[in-house]
Amino acid sequence: MPFRADAVAAGRAILRSLPVRAVQGASPRLRRITCASRVGAVLMLIAILMRAGNAEAGAQAPKVLFEQAAVDDLVRTFLVPLADPLHPKPQPTDRMVLVLWQPNPKRSDGTLVPTSWTAGDKTGFYPAPPLEHQLGFEDRNGTTTVQAQGGVVGAYLNAQEVSPATDFGKLMITPEFRWSDESAARPFSELGQALLVSLELQVPTASDAHRPGSLAYIVADLEFTDRVSGTKLSYGSKLFFNGYPQSTSMDIAYDAESRSIMVNAPDDDGSPTLLRAPGSDRFTGTPWRGWRTFSYAITGRAFSFALDRVRDRYPNANASQDPADYRLTMFHLNAEVQHDSGPAELGWSMRNARIVLQDGGS
Repeated sequence: MPFRADAVAAGRAILRSLPVRAVQGASPRLRRITCASRVGAVLMLIAILMRAGNAEAGAQAPKVLFEQAAVDDLVRTFLVPLADPLHPKPQPTDRMVLVLWQPNPKRSDGTLVPTSWTAGDKTGFYPAPPLEHQLGFEDRNGTTTVQAQGGVVGAYLNAQEVSPATDFGKLMITPEFRWSDESAARPFSELGQALLVSLELQVPTASDAHRPGSLAYIVADLEFTDRVSGTKLSYGSKLFFNGYPQSTSMDIAYDAESRSIMVNAPDDDGSPTLLRAPGSDRFTGTPWRGWRTFSYAITGRAFSFALDRVRDRYPNANASQDPADYRLTMFHLNAEVQHDSGPAELGWSMRNARIVLQDGGS
């Protein structure tokens, strides 16, 4: 997702709402190319998944880049970077943290407090005892809350607790993993490699006014950084958008000041930017309770296609067209509400998030 200039200095991701129907609005020739690529994309994904379970002679073993670890200490795992705006806290690298970008308006220090209410009624996740595994704006029912116990994390966002003017009318608690410079991989530096992303998710609660400024949505985001120009590209998979039954367009946005690009890939069979794994659950606009598995692959070819669409839309964007130039620098679940034009709420929980680098793509 693109970054505001002030947010970049703090290493902070802020989703913009600048959708562009890149493929739907493309030329007839591009649409024909897109459709023709679908059969090949499906066959490629089958090959990737087969190699993930079978080590072939000469093939590299799958490399796990990220695997959601158990959380034993929520206080140590949770972070409010701007709790003290004059002394922002940097996010740690090479371990998962839960990040709240909007300081708690109920406390002068901006931090959260242990909370005992049954937030699982909103998130689907019931840690026990709640006081040891939940932090919220206040210790009362319905307060914005973050949860973590074992291999599960969750959050409930209640936008009525914050001012519409706060942080451009957005509220988010995100699980985030940043790779250090030493550990950040260049997944497409060699031909024939692909990233496999999977996670289990439930979203029992979502409500909004279904208009700009009152929305609830979830996108799984991989941030790539161009080692040549420093441009950041946020490559998202749309998982949930309250009230919207389909996701068939590729959304692109570019922020010149912070040199960042957003590419949100559609959940569409044969998508040229994201290959959905057989058996994976689909994008939905309807909340649900109970675990669903989302699994998809990004190949070098898919990444290159996305870069081409960015160039078509923004010819002067300072971004390399070579997928090999991009390092994978961050993963996070962008579970967010917008509330500057009306109330919104969102409750979710996640487990078993995993990212693997695997031979088999192109």
